[in-house]
Amino acid sequence: MARKLSNVSNEKLEPPKNRKLTSTTQFPTATDHRTLTSLQTKNTDIPPNQEDEVEEEHHILRLPNRIVLEFFCKIPTKWLAQCKCVCKSWRRLLSDPHFTKSLLSRTPTYLLLRDTCYLKSLVIFDFEKASDRNMFEFWDRPKTEDDCLTKLSGDRNALISGQVIGSCNGFLCIYNDWPNPWRLYIYNPITGESLTLPTPEMKCSFFCGLGYSPISDVYKIVMFKYPSEGPTNKREVKVMTVGSGVWRTIGDLGFNVLGDADSKGVYLNGFLHWIGESCKDSVSIFAFDVENERFQELPPHPSALKIKTVEIFNGWLSIFLRRRGVISVWVMKDYGVEGSWTKELEIEKASDSRVLMSTNKGQVLMLRDWEIHTYDLGTKRYKWVPVNGLPLVFQEIAHTPSFVLLKDIIKG
Repeated sequence: MARKLSNVSNEKLEPPKNRKLTSTTQFPTATDHRTLTSLQTKNTDIPPNQEDEVEEEHHILRLPNRIVLEFFCKIPTKWLAQCKCVCKSWRRLLSDPHFTKSLLSRTPTYLLLRDTCYLKSLVIFDFEKASDRNMFEFWDRPKTEDDCLTKLSGDRNALISGQVIGSCNGFLCIYNDWPNPWRLYIYNPITGESLTLPTPEMKCSFFCGLGYSPISDVYKIVMFKYPSEGPTNKREVKVMTVGSGVWRTIGDLGFNVLGDADSKGVYLNGFLHWIGESCKDSVSIFAFDVENERFQELPPHPSALKIKTVEIFNGWLSIFLRRRGVISVWVMKDYGVEGSWTKELEIEKASDSRVLMSTNKGQVLMLRDWEIHTYDLGTKRYKWVPVNGLPLVFQEIAHTPSFVLLKDIIKG
């Protein structure tokens, strides 16, 4: 992730007095943690009434916001959080809604791992860095905190016995049935903020999804019941705009969702997706339009009868088909267009494996017996990825770290 900033030499910046700023000036990269530490140390040693004067002495603090954005995009998440403590100007930037949204759009996707066994902790896993790791060098290193894992802290009430039932743009929707039944939260694991939501009147298993409408710039939660075994098959669909505090019934669900009751809606470009069976006994992908609050049916894959979940792979809507130990990843290259399903890749000897995501190096990150492996598509071989401090049992979520504050997404 450490790269030189593009077009920096074309910026016409006015240098501080008695200093020369040339086109060869180097700005800190993701590996230059010492520079950030130095700036932070100097600021903390200066009396408050002189802090602004010291800030003016550092040319890096005089850069335009768009250059700072380029800079921040190249810093690992664990260090970026520390940038808020470097100076007041950076703290203001990382709290500004326009800047944080721009930063979110440039931030890569990581794996968020939630320990479901003991500590109920959350960690961000940098799989790109881990995939480069040499296992022999790893074992020679002291067993301290792994630099591929970033431990997060936050609202413990939202995490204990909670389950992630929705994920969108760095925010999680968490369901918690202990100690008080039916507690729902919106949670940002990067900022540590959480918002307790009112719970709808549902006393049975349900499906849920958290989505975002780029048109009206609002987040919404959609929820509907698991298929009933009783005499009635009525399943109301309820929607709440985050911040409104009101659940609205928008009608009845016109299909049966396949999969377990904890299958969450998969978000992509303003839509939440589930695999479902219509009244005509045909299996399709059903997409919920977050803006218009309506379901629509997408063209199914020819083997739709064999799948129960839909995924996102490399930014495409996708399904994973298993046959005789081989996993075939199919993606919808042209969203909503029939006949655009394309086989992206095949993974052999994968009967006990689960696909997580792909790396920038053409490898596929896999989970085998609760250990991380990479699969090389060229050699068709697995490689174990050693990670110190990986939870024994965990729930994994594709996650884009976000510094957007909860107060900036709340709409009535």
